Amino acid sequence: MKIHPELVTPTKDQMQVLQQLARETFKATFNTNTPPAEMAAFLRDYYTEEMMRQELTDPNTDTYFFKDEAGKVIGFLKLSWKDAQTEPDYPDAMELQRIYLRTVYQGQHLGRQIISFALQEAKRSGVPRVWLGVWENNFPAQKLYARYGFKRVSQHTFMVGNDPQTDYILMKELEDN
Repeated sequence: MKIHPELVTPTKDQMQVLQQLARETFKATFNTNTPPAEMAAFLRDYYTEEMMRQELTDPNTDTYFFKDEAGKVIGFLKLSWKDAQTEPDYPDAMELQRIYLRTVYQGQHLGRQIISFALQEAKRSGVPRVWLGVWENNFPAQKLYARYGFKRVSQHTFMVGNDPQTDYILMKELEDN
């Protein structure tokens, strides 16, 4: 299957689709390792319409839907530069954030298409490197990122409600291509 990227715009309809997709895919990935009350609080407080609007109108972020050949939204990706990144330590880099696919589409090698697209966008933007955070227990994602040359450089704590979780910070120098 070939997936097609589409830049998300801050219309009410697209924000609602993005909000629902973010909640659905985050919960599917992290629900089994997060206490239910903490997951509910995170989903309620983190993916608000206000937060989504701020992100979609920030000039240092781009969010893309990925659609299947029939036009159905199956996932999304958020790219961030400069002060829109979640870590201040990499001002010359681009952050790959929220690389999410609906569960039914996982395991079909679609992540490769999304990563390739993100790396093309990074090169187009002129940054020398790309980084992302990946949950320490998300082994399939870590394996995918390693295939593309991402290497662990640090870690940070990501709060899901009041539940601290560890994300590894992985970096890829674009000269490696």
